[in-house]
Amino acid sequence: MKNPSHWAETKTFFPLLIEQLEQQERVGHACIVGASDGKFVLPLARRNWKVTALDVDEIALKGGPIEFPKGNLIQSVGLLGRLQACHMDHLVEIILGDLYEFVPRQMFDVIFTSCSWHYSRNHHRPLRDFVQMMQQVVVKGGIFCAEYMMPVEAKHFLSEHYLHEGQLRQYFPSDEWHILEEFYTPPFCEKAHIGNLADHVHRMGFFMAKRTAPLA
Repeated sequence: MKNPSHWAETKTFFPLLIEQLEQQERVGHACIVGASDGKFVLPLARRNWKVTALDVDEIALKGGPIEFPKGNLIQSVGLLGRLQACHMDHLVEIILGDLYEFVPRQMFDVIFTSCSWHYSRNHHRPLRDFVQMMQQVVVKGGIFCAEYMMPVEAKHFLSEHYLHEGQLRQYFPSDEWHILEEFYTPPFCEKAHIGNLADHVHRMGFFMAKRTAPLA
């Protein structure tokens, strides 16, 4: 498609969420935390979901110059430009801001984030706070979904924001949540991309849960 996401080639398990929604024949309102230029926003909008797209990066949302590997500087159209090109901007509310300052106008049927809480800007608060901020806007029957970085380098093992196997479950009590899917990858090599301009090694976890009880 014209103006593909600059993150299009990076690893993701987001299609598993799409598969879950299609099996349930669901359409509703989703929130993407760390929306960037829309890698996860546009697939939902194409399926007639309303989407709230939240990110702290103004260039990712509205367009501007982005540094790519090998020193290339590319002018990005951003999420807004991609939506307008597909005539889907009426389905998406774009919010420039931080999750901790986010005041939603409604609850969501789905909330999703991809590898966002490990960023150093989020280390000033416990990981529990990030997860709970996402949980508290999910309706009963709604889905919380996250893919996240796991520790690979020595510095990662010193941070709670790089989760080990099973650690995310502690924030999802069985009387409030039903875990739909959870798994972890072995370490794998990923090619250089924006934000990480050299080839590097990742390990990822994936977690999807359904709220079974209303927010207290």
